Amino acid sequence: MPKALKELRVDCEVANSRIGPFLGKWFFDKSDKRLLGFETRIVENEDPCEVYFSDYRPVDGRQLPHRMQ
Repeated sequence: MPKALKELRVDCEVANSRIGPFLGKWFFDKSDKRLLGFETRIVENEDPCEVYFSDYRPVDGRQLPHRMQ
């Protein structure tokens, strides 16, 4: 268990997208470019649906997440 929340911090690059009414934010780890998660919403300033990826493992030569929250 971390002693402070700052120990959980990961510097990310963020890509914003829009498809129709859906707004998306995609979070990529700056060091290894893995997709850490995304959030999507239909209306600005509303709570988003958040999805987080972890437990990356090699599959056929690629790193894929094995856990999604």
